[in-house]
Amino acid sequence: MIRTSISSAWKSILAALLVNSLVVGCGTLHKVVESAPEVGLALPRRAAQKMAAAQPQQDRPQIITYRKEDGTELHFIPVEQETGEASISIDNVIVLGANRFRNTVERNGKIDLEFVVSVPRKLQNKAWRVVAVPQMRKGADTVLLDPVVVTGEDFRNLQEQQYAAWQEYLSHIVDSADYFDRFGNATLYRRWVDRVMNERSNLSEMDRYLRSAALEEAMFDPVVGWTSHVERNEQYKQLYRYVRSTQGRMRHRYDPDYRLEEMKSAREKIGLEDYRRMHALAELHRTKTGGASPLIEKILRETSDSANFQNFRIRQMSIRSQYQRMQQIDTSSMKNHIVAESRGFRRNLKRETMKEEMFRQLVTHPYIQRARLDTVIVRPDRRIDYHYVQQIEADENTSKLYFTLHPTVEDFSARYELPASDTLTFNVVSMTAFVDDTPRYMQRIVLRDAEANARFFFTFPQGKAYLADTIADNRRQIAAVRDLTRRLMTDPVFIIDSITLRATSSPEGSWESNEKLSTERAEDLKRILEQEFRILYDSLHIASSYTFDLMSSTTLQNQPEEELPNLPELLRTHSLAEDWETFERLVEADEELPSREEALALIRRGGDPDTREANLRRRLPEAYAYISEKIYPRLRAVDFHFALHRRGQLQDTVYTVVIDSSYMRGVEYLKKRRYKEALELLRSYEDRNTALAYASLGYDKAAYRILCAQPAAHDNADMQYMLSILAARLGDEKSAVQYLLRSTELMPRLRFRAQLDPELATLVRRYNLFEQ
Repeated sequence: MIRTSISSAWKSILAALLVNSLVVGCGTLHKVVESAPEVGLALPRRAAQKMAAAQPQQDRPQIITYRKEDGTELHFIPVEQETGEASISIDNVIVLGANRFRNTVERNGKIDLEFVVSVPRKLQNKAWRVVAVPQMRKGADTVLLDPVVVTGEDFRNLQEQQYAAWQEYLSHIVDSADYFDRFGNATLYRRWVDRVMNERSNLSEMDRYLRSAALEEAMFDPVVGWTSHVERNEQYKQLYRYVRSTQGRMRHRYDPDYRLEEMKSAREKIGLEDYRRMHALAELHRTKTGGASPLIEKILRETSDSANFQNFRIRQMSIRSQYQRMQQIDTSSMKNHIVAESRGFRRNLKRETMKEEMFRQLVTHPYIQRARLDTVIVRPDRRIDYHYVQQIEADENTSKLYFTLHPTVEDFSARYELPASDTLTFNVVSMTAFVDDTPRYMQRIVLRDAEANARFFFTFPQGKAYLADTIADNRRQIAAVRDLTRRLMTDPVFIIDSITLRATSSPEGSWESNEKLSTERAEDLKRILEQEFRILYDSLHIASSYTFDLMSSTTLQNQPEEELPNLPELLRTHSLAEDWETFERLVEADEELPSREEALALIRRGGDPDTREANLRRRLPEAYAYISEKIYPRLRAVDFHFALHRRGQLQDTVYTVVIDSSYMRGVEYLKKRRYKEALELLRSYEDRNTALAYASLGYDKAAYRILCAQPAAHDNADMQYMLSILAARLGDEKSAVQYLLRSTELMPRLRFRAQLDPELATLVRRYNLFEQ
């Protein structure tokens, strides 16, 4: 049954391959392509713009009156006209072939674009497929949009046959979850499982036995023992002969009156104690007579008490290790091993590895992924127009967008690229044209005095104050102090007034001894740093005092405006016996510390520090061990405090005016149309740019409120124009018209923008605003 189904599957696959190799075009596609047909790309009929909250027609004002600066009154009466719909259906699209340019508006940080893709009747055939890919260019980037696909009925039928053959091929690839059911040998697997379970049971019994048995009992066990009674009797016999044979030498070299105590012969039943006495006697003879044969040496070495104990421990550990390994055996790995030995699995694996190659052979015309439209033609009879709508995010490169269409046509045997369409240009109208980039200043208070702090960790011998600068860690810390000091000395803004170093100890030991130790350590570190600072001062002083003139090849002496600080004279010391405040903070922050809350309670209890430390050590030994290893080393530190002042500043406080960098960064974000980031920076300023950020994100009421509150709004053309747009969005036509007329009165060129602005052009046409 299985063999028959597989053979039938391969017959269908071979049939599909044969069809793919035999199918040829009808010959007409090449002729059509030579005639250079075009897939059109054009703009749809302009839809009337909908205002966000437009008033109903009956609520609109019939007459709008506007008074100019010179007192002249203008009256505007709306023109009745069809409103239209914002969406356009395929049936009423009117393509304007000559118009390749359109203004569109950016709203809420997004841009809605519309164009029409037209596939002519000449390119529609049951055996063909047309793929039109719109390309959008913004700045230096080109973005491919989802394609429009028009597929003939016969072409689609071929695709479906090819995909059916591909699915047939896939249906005979076994999923990994079913490998064992299809390819595994269940009998072999059960035998292996039984063997593993038996071995695991035996090892468990042996492990249990070795945990409870005495050494004297285990050593002779036939399963886990390492010797036998027969072997031990043979060894006793060898030692017995050795002792008897060396009795004369013992009298000669050791003791003339030496006599062997009574002992069992090798033919009698030998117990463990008998053997031990014989072993001890043989050891005595070997020692006193000056040696023994290699055989006797080996017996004495391998049967000693220490050797027996070592063998016992080895047996225990070996059995336990084997048992643990048996416990960890993964049955799935054995299943995989059995499956891997199967021929069927290897055939299935080959099918799996050839999957992609077979797809390419079986499916010569795959479906287009992520197509915006994929329609099938049954009866080609007229041109197909597809209304393409695309929304994109606004950014700094979206002020102008260029669209082209790149179509291809293919039949069963060939694929041709058609000529690219003409370019459509979208000019994106946004409020970024009204960004006010006038520099904004803020007052800053400049203090004369400043400070810099740093913490370093030096390694002192336990209980000692001497700092060994030969230790690598100490050398690195001294170099770090020197580098920091050099940077501060050469800083163009600040100059050093003093350096205070404070040494601290960890709480172990008495407070009195730690106080003395901290003071002495601070003084010893000061001694070393004075030497380092003296060298640093001399090198910087020489470097700042002379300049080499390349033109005259001479060295010139400089007169610095401010002398370098003499660091050795500015160095001060301070000590703190035990830094309990930092200790508490480190304990509180360490989430891995055992019994952390109990430790904090003891630390915060107050009182004598020696008593607190002793209670911590005695009551929480586990936590104390962790603290000693992880936290105490961080308390043995030296803190450096650098007191600084600004070069050339005599007053303690100076007030200065500087550019508001945060505000100007928000303005830059506005220009780049990064509105959310801009609003985060501009929200608190409540000015024109803040309103622009709100309006660009769709918060029209907030933007309208802010602009109306600006003192200069009435006489500023840009703000009047922005108010007109916001009023139109909010449905207040009367205010929108009045704001627009005021803006064009202040800046006449804005009337040209208004007529092209999609948000205001409707009002301009409805009230004939600029015809009077």
